[in-house]
Amino acid sequence: MDENVGKFIDDFAALTHLALAGQHGSSAGPQLLATLTEHLGVPAQDLPVVVEEISAHRFVDADIVLADIAAADPEHQLVGIGGGDRRHHSSLSDMLQQSQPYGQFPLSQPDYSNLAVGPDTQRQAVALGVWLFTRSSVRTSWPMCAGSCSATAS
Repeated sequence: MDENVGKFIDDFAALTHLALAGQHGSSAGPQLLATLTEHLGVPAQDLPVVVEEISAHRFVDADIVLADIAAADPEHQLVGIGGGDRRHHSSLSDMLQQSQPYGQFPLSQPDYSNLAVGPDTQRQAVALGVWLFTRSSVRTSWPMCAGSCSATAS
């Protein structure tokens, strides 16, 4: 690589850092990454993300179990993930990694979906949100995502 190309790469890197430093997050409110980091007590972006796919016909069962766990945990929280349509096309690990430089995923209200539990019966279940549990000094989070999005559990 000649000297001009090396200088160009250094200049371009400096320009990129300046652009990122001047970019403001999409929301002044709490962000998903900061909330998970505070809740878990370690940098959330450094933790492995474990995925457990739940079949659509069992999603209501998972929602019922998580609601029961929440009822037994007086300090639980259910937070939604904002950020527009891109949240439906990103996994949790993608959201955490993209949140470091860009702050694209503010907290919002959880999304709910009406799911059939019988021939004429429906249940409103969490479609996109993150459960934050605190029990017996163990802190955990469990994102829920129904439909076409790909949020995962950590």
